[in-house]
Amino acid sequence: MRVSTRLLGLLAITIPWGTGCGRRIDGEHCVFTGGDRGCDGQACVVVIGGGVVEGASHGCLAVDEALELEPDRHVHLRDGVPRAWVAEGEPLLESDTVQGVLARRAREDGLEEVCSVDEELPVEILEMMEVEVVFAARGRLEGLRATKRIREEQAFVDEEEAEALRGFYDAVDQWALTCSGLLDGTSGSETGTESSSSTSADTSSSGEAPCTSSEDCPDSAMPFCSPFSGECVSCGELPDPNSACAHLDPATPVCLRDECVECTPSHSVACTGSTPVCDPLTNTCVPCTEHSQCGEAACDMFTGWCLPEDAVVRVGPGQRFATIGSAVASFGPGEGGTIIIHQGDYLESVMIDNEKRLAFLAAPGDSPNWSTSEQFQLEIWADGTVFLDGLRLSDNSSSAALYMTGGQAWLDRTSLVNNIHGAYIVGGAELMIRNCFVGSFFGGVNRSALRVYSTSSATIVSSTLIGDGPAGTSLYCDNPFSVTARNSIMVSANVTNYCPIVDVSNSVTSVDVPDTGNLQVGALSTAWFTNIASGNFHLSPSGQSAFAYIAQWQLGDPTTDIDGDPRPTTHGTPDFPGADVP
Repeated sequence: MRVSTRLLGLLAITIPWGTGCGRRIDGEHCVFTGGDRGCDGQACVVVIGGGVVEGASHGCLAVDEALELEPDRHVHLRDGVPRAWVAEGEPLLESDTVQGVLARRAREDGLEEVCSVDEELPVEILEMMEVEVVFAARGRLEGLRATKRIREEQAFVDEEEAEALRGFYDAVDQWALTCSGLLDGTSGSETGTESSSSTSADTSSSGEAPCTSSEDCPDSAMPFCSPFSGECVSCGELPDPNSACAHLDPATPVCLRDECVECTPSHSVACTGSTPVCDPLTNTCVPCTEHSQCGEAACDMFTGWCLPEDAVVRVGPGQRFATIGSAVASFGPGEGGTIIIHQGDYLESVMIDNEKRLAFLAAPGDSPNWSTSEQFQLEIWADGTVFLDGLRLSDNSSSAALYMTGGQAWLDRTSLVNNIHGAYIVGGAELMIRNCFVGSFFGGVNRSALRVYSTSSATIVSSTLIGDGPAGTSLYCDNPFSVTARNSIMVSANVTNYCPIVDVSNSVTSVDVPDTGNLQVGALSTAWFTNIASGNFHLSPSGQSAFAYIAQWQLGDPTTDIDGDPRPTTHGTPDFPGADVP
């Protein structure tokens, strides 16, 4: 005797789940065409209280997307919505009557011989149904269909209808379990009675606690009262494990290995706001730390929030915006968003102010170049916040590529090269540089990579900073609030320490910095790098040999280098300093 996979706590019915919404009998909403069976391997879903199921086609939604829906806002109509107890005179679909649903269920589970419903419905088993509410719901939906108001996903039920439908599905499950002999009850057959007695005896000797509701189940390992056995069980022993967890505690809506958890990578609906990402090791929601964790949008590295998904714009040939400046202007004061920049050369200056929080990301596979003939490529004022990733800001013969008068900036995998200065920050600005090339080399002309002034702070991680000229330097400080550097290369022709209060560790420097694990190498040698005159600060074989494994990877450090090549990911493991891992 075969028992439906639904009884084993799976969402799926016994047919394989697919990816498309198939050809249904009348081509209408799955409410009227057998629920899941009218969806050709997808789930039939309606929303509670009005609205739509986003992404559904005639109510059919891919199973992985259906699992992400909030259980208190949606109902999974696995058997459709019946409109009568039995068929009277007219041929109806199996899903149109309670009798048809039960008959089909008996046939699918191989129970036809012991669970026949041809002559009499098992009212004693199904009396828990609020069947009149179910039928009324079907009638209301039929009325909407008649007036052509149901199109695609626009069907819904109210709270009372949702509870009645859930009760209907629970009753069908209990009836099938009883018929199969897995529950004690009246199956109408000798075989079913014997099976029920045997199962009941086995259950009573198992020592599991009896219950009438989940309030009777104080054991956190078995916090649910099974409607089938009347015993305390784990979430994995219920027909709809995730819904059970969500009803027990909305903060832990996912059943994983018989335990309710906050999330899994594939079921992370609980991960929102300041914790939008599911940590697969702890199954808890955590702040974002990489842009890739936020889909097309960027991660706000300073807060751990993902920037708005509906505020992503594109710049470049054939895109909505032709210039970076016009994309920035599309965001109003106080707004945040993501600007994806496609391949091209952008000659312009841009200012960020008015409390805007904007990310500038290179389109995947592209390396756009941003230059200017004016003062700065990117200027940030006190109330602006910017994130850069994958860009090249170069060829500024007037001043610095990045100028900050207060505000915040977070740079990843970005090159500020071949400019008068790389970055110039004043007025309490806050700058993070990771996996970046910063600086210039013009054969003796004074150039500085990073200059930090007047209570500003800078953090440099796994980056390469190069200065040139008798007065140029990789790092210059004047009354900064704090400057910290780790796992970096900071070299220049000038070996005078222009930032004596910097906290440096596991880095290569031209000057003597008496901190942890540093290597002093003296004046800059162009032989250490591939072609610093063109802004290519990748390590040459000479540099690889001289600087190997000076750095030490720590938890929270970048897991790749400026090119996406992997870094070690074990705390304390030796690594190459600078932005490039050869």
